[in-house]
Amino acid sequence: MNDTQYLTTGEVAALIRKTLKTVRNLMSRGVFRDAVHYFRPRGSTPLFKRDAVIQWVEGREAAQQAGNKRNKGHCSVDLSLIPATRGKADGL
Repeated sequence: MNDTQYLTTGEVAALIRKTLKTVRNLMSRGVFRDAVHYFRPRGSTPLFKRDAVIQWVEGREAAQQAGNKRNKGHCSVDLSLIPATRGKADGL
């Protein structure tokens, strides 16, 4: 395989040692994302960015996304804004 910047779907399958169907499934499931891992030139089949595929294989992409998503999905609440609730100290 040559070291070109862009790869066909078949070349990606060979690079990651998976079948052509697996690569297409990864595309349809959104694991390989349009404009991130591949693009579709007008009137052509998808072309993959070699560097993006290699980052995905090596797991670097997941680590970068985890760093970018830090604190997403977690609520940060200023407890001083929540009124105190009555508890055992109030005799209730």
